[in-house]
Amino acid sequence: MTNEKKEENIAMVSAIISKLNERGCEPGKTTIQKLVFFGQMAYNLPIEYSFEPYNYGPYSFELANDLENMEYKGILNVDYNPIIGFKIRRTEKALQDAVILSDTINETIMKLITDWGHSTPKELELFSTFLYIYKQETRGGQKISSADLIGKVRKIKYKHGDAEYTSSLNYLIEKGIIQG
Repeated sequence: MTNEKKEENIAMVSAIISKLNERGCEPGKTTIQKLVFFGQMAYNLPIEYSFEPYNYGPYSFELANDLENMEYKGILNVDYNPIIGFKIRRTEKALQDAVILSDTINETIMKLITDWGHSTPKELELFSTFLYIYKQETRGGQKISSADLIGKVRKIKYKHGDAEYTSSLNYLIEKGIIQG
């Protein structure tokens, strides 16, 4: 990845965090991972991270590294509380040093935050797992039934009830993220 592309990735991640902060939300690392995943996979943001299945759904080690570097450079303020977890805020330095993103990218980020910024990390974990498996299973134009998709998600995320799997999938279908 070129330095220019890496800077653009960081600018988009920073903008996602900033938009959440503006709404009074201080997201944790799981929320950021899932929103960046959704931005890339469902909203066609030109973010380039590799995601793989992990404990709490799709995870990018590159993104985790970028978040650490952003904290080190003073772009993010990351606080940890053992009871509630991480809280991440974009700093004033980030606002001063921000790379200007196109109106189209900013509008897409706003739509992403409007659609998913209210979701809990647990909800995002399940939604993103559905999307990850759906994308994997439908590569090359293949189709997957709702029942098969739920079955594959259930094997990975077995802690949820039947109604939760169904309602999560239906929500993704309603949003047009997954084809029913």
